[in-house]
Amino acid sequence: MKLNKEINFFSYLYTRGLLLLFNITPNHKFFDSIRRFFLKVVGFNISNNVKVFSPIYISPKTKPSNIILKENVFINSNVRFSVPFNSKVIIEKNTLIAPNVCFETVNHGLMYEPNKPRGANLGDIFIKEGVWIGINTIILQNVTIEEGAVIAANSLVNKDVSKYNIVGGVPAKIIKVISERS
Repeated sequence: MKLNKEINFFSYLYTRGLLLLFNITPNHKFFDSIRRFFLKVVGFNISNNVKVFSPIYISPKTKPSNIILKENVFINSNVRFSVPFNSKVIIEKNTLIAPNVCFETVNHGLMYEPNKPRGANLGDIFIKEGVWIGINTIILQNVTIEEGAVIAANSLVNKDVSKYNIVGGVPAKIIKVISERS
């Protein structure tokens, strides 16, 4: 599958310029609304009271409007989004994202044939309400992380995560199920 057509050069420069301004804006409460403004102008789909620390990174073929951040989402610094035109990342309300988390909605095919591209596999990522994702985590395409789940630091999430599960590792496996007295 072809990822998508090339992004218009001027649109690419415009987006990169605004992200550069976003990325040099200090992570102080005074600048929260300014950083949110830059992301909205770039095209991110952002709800109320979203806080995103700089810097963030998007892959060159990412369509910013396919990144949807609901109310009260917090995203720490150095988070990367790879969300081409035919995929989405949806992060529901009250979710916490630690630094250095990668959202990768595209993966390449395994079969190598000389003089042919490997192709691409696309899929969405859904992060449900109240999820906490630890530092240095990678989340791959076609994954849903259900409500209240916790992803341990340094994990690779390549399969769905059930409600109130703590998962970790490479690949991520269930560590514990969260109960009221946990």
